Amino acid sequence: MFMIPICWILLILLKSKCAAKNQVNSQIFTLRQTTALRGICAVEIMIGHIGLATENWVLFPHRKAGILFVGIFFLLSGYGLSYGLSHKENYLKSFLVKRVSKILLPVLVVWFVACCIQYFLENSLQGFRSFFQTTNWYVWELLGCYLCFWLVYYFIGKKVAIRKFEWGGVLILCCSVIFIIVAYCMDLDKPWYGSTLCFPLGIFYQQHEKWFEKILRPSLIKISLLFLIEGCAMFAFFATGNTGWFGDLAARNIASVVFCLITISLLYKFQIGNVISNWLGKCSYEIYLIHFYVIVILQKYIDNQLLFSFSVIIITLGLAYTAYSIRTLIETRLERNQPIHDINNQ
Repeated sequence: MFMIPICWILLILLKSKCAAKNQVNSQIFTLRQTTALRGICAVEIMIGHIGLATENWVLFPHRKAGILFVGIFFLLSGYGLSYGLSHKENYLKSFLVKRVSKILLPVLVVWFVACCIQYFLENSLQGFRSFFQTTNWYVWELLGCYLCFWLVYYFIGKKVAIRKFEWGGVLILCCSVIFIIVAYCMDLDKPWYGSTLCFPLGIFYQQHEKWFEKILRPSLIKISLLFLIEGCAMFAFFATGNTGWFGDLAARNIASVVFCLITISLLYKFQIGNVISNWLGKCSYEIYLIHFYVIVILQKYIDNQLLFSFSVIIITLGLAYTAYSIRTLIETRLERNQPIHDINNQ
């Protein structure tokens, strides 16, 4: 089992570059880097869930780090929406329709295919209610973030001049804090309120990149301090996460936000991204959606941990890339306003 994390770390570091002395990478969230980050996060979360399913002590720590990598997803989403708002005209036109369809359609397709496979293997058919029961919490929270973003910058922004100012990010931050408290009081699953603050962090970072660069420009003292805070937050999370509000609310979110800041700071010095991580990044959403169903199905048929782990990874990546290719093809045809049935005639 040691092969999995070792190979994964080597693949991440492959072709990574360090900036010259006294220089920083001013543009860290380029398309190449964000794609690579998404791929790394998706696979890391998958490895963590494999560790949870197998209870293997080598892979299980990845499960505990999963909330941190989901935080990176929220960070990139907040940054991407804020960037689009500030650089594209009519960005909010049909915003909800486009975003909701891009999130929910893959979820529906993956769920439907999983139900068909389960019916074929076990001769049992689940009702539509299982769609809401089995769909990962991240999907619903991300939809909530998109809705909040649209309400603030489109609906409220028409009446209050906040669209080009940081007050929109402040309102979204306030909404995020309220959501965290409400989710905790409603006793929702803990991941629901563990990385929410990373979404407004992404918005703030896009609006104030130069300021963040001055503050997070990497140095030994800054990196050491960030890692110290991260270590204390993770320790508090592990020690008190099941006993009180401090571990569940404060420590979790502090750990997620600081992990994002560490990632930003390191990216000022290091460039990541290679053929593998960029390939994974393109189908990262499909990886995230599919791996859960693959784990559930294969658990019933494979007892060997090593075989089970590699089977989950290989099957998930194969299905994810297939789903991504189909989705891309459909989106391309729809953008060109060409009927899908004409594909084979060209």
